[in-house]
Amino acid sequence: MSPTSAKSIAIIGASTIGTHILRAFLALPNHPKLTDIGGYVAHVLTNCPLTSPELVNRSLRIEGQSITLTEIAAIYGKRIVYVPDGGQIPAVSAEEAYMKTELQTAAQDGQLSNGWDRKSGMYSPELAPSANRLWPGHVWQTLESTVEKK
Repeated sequence: MSPTSAKSIAIIGASTIGTHILRAFLALPNHPKLTDIGGYVAHVLTNCPLTSPELVNRSLRIEGQSITLTEIAAIYGKRIVYVPDGGQIPAVSAEEAYMKTELQTAAQDGQLSNGWDRKSGMYSPELAPSANRLWPGHVWQTLESTVEKK
């Protein structure tokens, strides 16, 4: 289900989204965000030597916009339905509810961010955009700039 077809967005927590910002990276089919990714790859591969220590045996962590589920709901004009702590996100099956709940809980804890350091089990703001420096001056697209206004 696409964000535009849902009537509401369910968020775990009595009245807040959690303690961490969900660092959402939207890569929808035909989404303009894909031009950011393609442009980044093209820029890095044509401007950095392939033998550069910046590229050899490296995972490149790029980050564009950091955004919460509350902010995503506002952009799409969706209402928020808060799910009590310990509850599950509504879904068509128990398995889907479990998966959605686990993913959102991990996101709210910062675990789905590029900045999550799996070794330390903590979020590191330095990790998330660490490879952004390979394209100096680039301005990443935002969700607001890519959503069609009704």
